[in-house]
Amino acid sequence: MKKWCLLIVTLFFAVSLVAQEPTASPQDNNASGTQTQPSQGKGHWLDGVDIPPTPPFPAPQFSVQISLPDGSPVPATLTEDMGVVFSAQSDIFGDNPPTEYQGNPLTNAQWAGVTSINWYFDDVTKNKSTHASATEGLPPNQIQVIPLDPTVAGAVSVFLSRPLRYEESPGQYRRIYATASKSAPTRVIDITPPCPGMEITLDNGISGQIWSVEEPPNKFPLPKTANVIYKGALFSKDGQDVNKNVIDIPLGQKMVLPETDATAFIPAKTKVTVKSISTDNDQIDDKTLKIGICELDSVPQIISDHITENYEAQKFTALKKPGLFLEIADKTGNKSCIFVRVMLK
Repeated sequence: MKKWCLLIVTLFFAVSLVAQEPTASPQDNNASGTQTQPSQGKGHWLDGVDIPPTPPFPAPQFSVQISLPDGSPVPATLTEDMGVVFSAQSDIFGDNPPTEYQGNPLTNAQWAGVTSINWYFDDVTKNKSTHASATEGLPPNQIQVIPLDPTVAGAVSVFLSRPLRYEESPGQYRRIYATASKSAPTRVIDITPPCPGMEITLDNGISGQIWSVEEPPNKFPLPKTANVIYKGALFSKDGQDVNKNVIDIPLGQKMVLPETDATAFIPAKTKVTVKSISTDNDQIDDKTLKIGICELDSVPQIISDHITENYEAQKFTALKKPGLFLEIADKTGNKSCIFVRVMLK
C-alpha cells in the first residue's frame, strides 16, 4: 500500500522538477538544461510528457511528518464522515532555505515564496485520491480531512513545495523548488447502515417498489437519515400509479413511515413475492437478509422472519395491523430494517 501511496507523491515531485524553469527576472539564468526526446509510445496517458530521469537543476528535499495537532501519530483507524485535523511538521516552513544540494553549494539561497501545501486522502482499494480543500481557521500547515467512504486500505498524504532562488553564477539567479512528501496509512470504519428497499409483486402482475436514499449524504453526527421513495400501483387503493417521497426518516433498524404513507393494498387471496433492492455505501452482507411478516403496532413485532420471498396473503388475516419487513446488514455489522403496512382488500 505504501508503494501505491508514494506513486502520487512521485508524480507530483516529477512535475515539480519539470516546472523548475528560470524565473522571468532579468537577472535569472534562462538556460533550459538538458533536452530529452519525446515519448514514442502510442495511446499512453503520458505521451508527450517528458520527465527527465534525474533533476536537471537542484531539487532540495525536506523530510515531513504527519501527526495530529498535539503531536500524536495518525490513528490506525478513522471513522467515516467524521472530520480529523492533521498537521504537517517540516523545516520547509522555516526561515532558513537549504544552502547546498548533493554536496554542491546553493550560493546566496533565499526563499522566493510561501510553502504550497496539498493534502490528499487515498483510497487504495478504489485506486482513488481525493484532494482535501483548505480549512478556514486553521494554521497553514493543518487541515481537516473528512473521509467520506469506508476503506480497509487508505492513507493520508501531504505534498509540500516552496520556491527559492540561488546565485547560479555571479549576478545570475535561478528559481528552483524545494519539496517534501509523506503518506501515513490508515483505514476508515463504515458507520452508515444499508439503505433498505424491497420490490413487492402480486401474482396478478401489480407491483410496487420502496427504497431509501441517505439524505443528507455523509451526515455526522449520528443518527443518519434517509428519504424513502415508494412507487407503483400496489400503493394505490384504486390501482393508479403512485410516486411519492417521504423525507427525514431515521436510517436504521426501525424505518416505519407515517400511517398515511406507503400502504400496500393486497387482495386476500393472492401470492406475494418480495425481493430486496437494498444498497450500501460499502458491501451488503447477503447472509443477513431477512424478509417476513410483522405486526405494525406502536412497536413493530416480527411474526415471521424466515428468509423467503413468497407469501400467501391469507397469512396477514390473523394480524390487526399487518405489515411486511425487510432487514439487511453490511459487512461491518450496521443494520437497517424497513416496514410496509399491508391492507387486505
